[in-house]
Amino acid sequence: HSPQPDPLAEPGRLDLTVHVDFTSLAAAAEGFEAAPLVSQAEALMALGLGEALRTASQRAGADAQRFASDRRAAEVLCEPEGLGRIRVLALAKGAPVEGLRCLRPVLG
Repeated sequence: HSPQPDPLAEPGRLDLTVHVDFTSLAAAAEGFEAAPLVSQAEALMALGLGEALRTASQRAGADAQRFASDRRAAEVLCEPEGLGRIRVLALAKGAPVEGLRCLRPVLG
């Protein structure tokens, strides 16, 4: 890891990961309710990534190459042995944590 002048210059090419102590982070979020940790794959799918890909595939037509690229990017973000296992912590304040859209499938 090394500092980058523009971390958004090369999306998907720079490693921007850091180790996070979620227990301390949740404890420091005074006044917020912490939802259970979920994987990035679970959060992205619950936020509509699958539906977005289905919609994109229906519109792909002449731009099938772009759709294939988008689909591969989504697969990389959701790979269970890769980026898909990154954990996501959702915090809520003034609203029930069950209302967080990304947790609905996880919380039932």
